[in-house]
Formats: sequence, structure tokens, C-alpha cells
Amino acid sequence: MAEDSSNSNTAPSGAAASSSTGDSGGASGPPKKKRMFSKELRAMMYGFGDDSSPYVETVELIEDLVVDFIGDVTQKSVSVGKRGTVRVEDLNYVIRNDVKKSARVRDLLMMNEELRRAKKKFEDYSY
Repeated sequence: MAEDSSNSNTAPSGAAASSSTGDSGGASGPPKKKRMFSKELRAMMYGFGDDSSPYVETVELIEDLVVDFIGDVTQKSVSVGKRGTVRVEDLNYVIRNDVKKSARVRDLLMMNEELRRAKKKFEDYSY
């Protein structure tokens, strides 16, 4: 009887170990996705008027939408560009018809350049 209980204890832990790695969906459902933007999305949602602790399902849904959008735009940019690379020009070409997105990209690129220049000046300054 001791052997039966030890065998039954090892089976669930082995199943849990394999499902935690995400290798198999099995009967326990699909493997859990790695969430990369949850913290940032929660902060953005709060900034746009949502609760400070939004539902986990809502954050996961928005993250799925964001990841799908980024993937779609990246795939389109890769297909436009040369040799499978993504350049800023390719991204601009893909979003050229969306005025708001184009303006935002332009603003972010200008801000990035200003930060780069300021950083260079700071590093060049000797005490």
C-alpha cells in the first residue's frame, strides 16, 4: 500500500512539472503564455482612468491585442524591407496612411535624437 501512495504522489508532480514548462497542453488546458507587458499595461490603464488594480483577464486580453498588433506591423514591415530586416523607414511606410501613428512615430524619433544629443553632450563634458 505504501508503494501505491508514493506512485500516486509522483504522477501529479510530474504532470505539474511538465505543464509548468509549457511543453504540453494536455488535459490541463493550453500552456500559459509569458506576459511581457502586464506591469506597463496596468499603469497605462490606470493612467487612462481604469482601476488601480484591473482584472487580470482584462490585462491579459489587452496584452494579447497589443502583441498581435506589434506582430502584424512587424511582419508587414519585414515584407516591405530588404533581407528580412526592419528599419524605421519600413515602419513609416507601413503606417503612412494612419496620421496619428505617423505623427507619434515622428515625435518619438525626434525625442530620441534629442536625448541622444543631450547624452553625448553630458558624456563629453569634463569636470
